[in-house]
Amino acid sequence: MIIKNAETNGINGTHLQGYVQCSYDDLVNTFGTPTIEGGVETKIEVEWELTFYDPSKHFDEVQYATVYNWKNGKRYCGEEEGLEPQDIKEWNIGGHSKYALHLVEKAIKDYKDKK
Repeated sequence: MIIKNAETNGINGTHLQGYVQCSYDDLVNTFGTPTIEGGVETKIEVEWELTFYDPSKHFDEVQYATVYNWKNGKRYCGEEEGLEPQDIKEWNIGGHSKYALHLVEKAIKDYKDKK
């Protein structure tokens, strides 16, 4: 499985597919630096926009996923109540289908297994 930063138009229309429990550091080590940090959206602190390619299939068959926090960071809850990204343990997974959740979970598991 090859994972790259998503083209913005690929993530359009993604929506919540489920949740994953892991650390911010595990996400950075699995997917690299977040695609979005801060930005104009106040409901999230960080977001990864991902494209999954399966080399065993044609490259036009891709899956898009987003990994993000939702309404629990300092930007939304304020300095005293909100969490820093490094303190967030539950992350939202967006996609066009539940398969996006499966791909994100698998990528994180693969990273943890290599640790």
